[in-house]
Amino acid sequence: DSVVLSMPLGDRVLRFLREAEHAGLRPMFQPVVALSDGAIAAHELLTHRAAEGEGRTAALFVAAAGVGAAAVLALRCIEIGIERYRAAGGSGRLFVKLPPAGAVMLAATLDPFLLWLHRRGLSADRVVIELMEYE
Repeated sequence: DSVVLSMPLGDRVLRFLREAEHAGLRPMFQPVVALSDGAIAAHELLTHRAAEGEGRTAALFVAAAGVGAAAVLALRCIEIGIERYRAAGGSGRLFVKLPPAGAVMLAATLDPFLLWLHRRGLSADRVVIELMEYE
């Protein structure tokens, strides 16, 4: 069950997403530490391609932009990351990065996305969206 995959996406974009997921999108959770006491206050979602470094992940997003799928890929990475965060027993807030076009897509599907979060036992106040300054 995916809000992103239920969007009316073209065949080219869907094929790109399937290939990207098949290659392995691995969410990682970087701790955000409070200066006051050193406790983990939140986590930031970072997505990498399985068995590849950051450079390959950046190349994936460049390729996604070439087929008009960068925003959709970013949203799908957030969905996968939230699923894994929840499965790992993550608590506290989760910071996620989203390009401006992804924020527009999210706004258009906000109600289904909030329902999707609720079904996973997460409240919207636990997910913090960082708007990226570039696409």
